[in-house]
Amino acid sequence: MANFKEQVKKDIENVFQNFQEFGMTCSWNGQELKYNPDVRDIKQEYEAQGVNNDRLTIIINADDLIPRPVVAERVIFDDDYWYVVDVKPKLPFLAISIERSV
Repeated sequence: MANFKEQVKKDIENVFQNFQEFGMTCSWNGQELKYNPDVRDIKQEYEAQGVNNDRLTIIINADDLIPRPVVAERVIFDDDYWYVVDVKPKLPFLAISIERSV
């Protein structure tokens, strides 16, 4: 029988972050990666001097991406260059925010 923490982890993985049900697949630096988009963060932001930026937060299994990305790292996400602006552990997941100029 699983202890409480193990059961909560299973529930989160099987219900809230069910990659089979809600997940998408992307290419992260050439590696296939399953993720769930954080729909609260999909938006276009307007920065100073008229430069438009797209920002996206993806949620992945923490063990699926090693080494973990770091802030200011340039990555190739689905064949486009993006910059990592935030990485937050939300065990057993990572929430990774990326941004690009458009």
